[in-house]
Amino acid sequence: MDIYKDLKLDESDLLKFSTDAQDWVQANGVVMRNRDHSHLINFAPFMLFPTPFPRYLYDEATLVQKDFQTLSHLASLDHAFIEESLKSVIIHDEFTKRQFEIYTEIKNGGFKPKFYFNITRSDYMIDQIDVSADSGKDRAYEIKQIEMNMIAASFAGLCTKVQKLHHFMDDIMGEKAPYKKENLPDVNTIGELGAGLAKGWQLYNEDNAIMVFVVQEGEKNRFDQRLLEYSFYESLTKLGCKIHVPVLFRSLQQIHIDGKMRDDNKFLLEGKEVALFYFRAGYTPGCYNEEAWQARLLIEKSVAVKCPTVGEQLVGTKKVQQIFALPGMVEKFIKDEEAVKRIRRTFAGLYSLDPGAEGDASAKLALDNPDRFVLKPQREGGGNNMYDDDLVEELKRVSDPVERSQYILMERVRPPTVKNYIIHVDFEKPILADTVTEIGIFGIFISEGGKEIVNSPSGYILRTKSIEHNDGGVAAGRAVLDTPNLI
Repeated sequence: MDIYKDLKLDESDLLKFSTDAQDWVQANGVVMRNRDHSHLINFAPFMLFPTPFPRYLYDEATLVQKDFQTLSHLASLDHAFIEESLKSVIIHDEFTKRQFEIYTEIKNGGFKPKFYFNITRSDYMIDQIDVSADSGKDRAYEIKQIEMNMIAASFAGLCTKVQKLHHFMDDIMGEKAPYKKENLPDVNTIGELGAGLAKGWQLYNEDNAIMVFVVQEGEKNRFDQRLLEYSFYESLTKLGCKIHVPVLFRSLQQIHIDGKMRDDNKFLLEGKEVALFYFRAGYTPGCYNEEAWQARLLIEKSVAVKCPTVGEQLVGTKKVQQIFALPGMVEKFIKDEEAVKRIRRTFAGLYSLDPGAEGDASAKLALDNPDRFVLKPQREGGGNNMYDDDLVEELKRVSDPVERSQYILMERVRPPTVKNYIIHVDFEKPILADTVTEIGIFGIFISEGGKEIVNSPSGYILRTKSIEHNDGGVAAGRAVLDTPNLI
């Protein structure tokens, strides 16, 4: 896979290619707000060359997306399953507990949505497999699921543009290009997600209703969100919509101040009826104060379409991911045997840390072999997992087995490394580094009356980082945007 390791580029070519690439991304809006100075804008970091990725793994990740979306949706409707899965977590994890309380209140109050709509993203890393004669394995690599993002799946807009960048760079590098653009996916991810949002808005069936992006205060990734807004408008036009649909970007705190629910459960924000709440925030404790929790509850009670519902968000917890890996749990919801096989093939080793002999054994295994495992809390987004010394320190700190159960343990994936050039605003010149990559497959899911209306994979995001970093995404400054070079 390390196809660039013997690449010979002289300094003048490297400078020209990196300058051409930086000019292209800035001219085409591959930008973010500066992490330290929000009034400044810089280009989003990216890889100079698209990272090699086995084509069969890309195809498998795309195919299984529909299976995971069906599984996640059906599980989100099963209150008993969610309660049993999270019963140990919510004792100490206040954030998950508050979500579960809203989920329960919605169930007990009979607030059942007419439609379910979500944009999901399932993330995978490549795992190197022992293919020795006695291993019984017939291929060198597998994909292993890192997490299922049920809320705030980002960077579709910028990643779509980086795909175009790598097409452009193949053209201008000519014979010196170390890859061929014909091997890059030709997928309009941002277009597909914009079309999904347009369908989500259309479900509400009220021409004068608006859409709301639920965002964080001081959002750094605003431009990626705006690209999705513009794609939403383009998709509405293609659907024959003759009016302009206002889109508001508001935090949960602002929604608490300016929102209210009518007696017929329609949600009004700043006097305008809301058809669709699309969450790009709300996945970390920092998004909430008491007013924000009240706003989230009111949204869930309303008849507005939610992307996602709080039940769907709870299915994205790491504990539910670990429960799915247990015997019979996928089969509880998925009856198609081939779909079950596709799902289970992506599971890495997942271990409970709940009180009892099994949890104690898992904790001891991790303490004895910290380089083999990742300690994962119930959070989406990068930068939350613990490795090596941090894993050991945290497991020793949470000596109470009940408190320990807010985490799960996952076997570390051992991805192949690839030499490639990182282009980053913090670097004066391209940095040649040993890198690893993570692919995320987006999907659109719509259900009405227990029937799936739309269930489709909808493009990808590829994020690559130096092997010096264990965790953290593009927004955290660790990973950079990339395109799969299918080999």
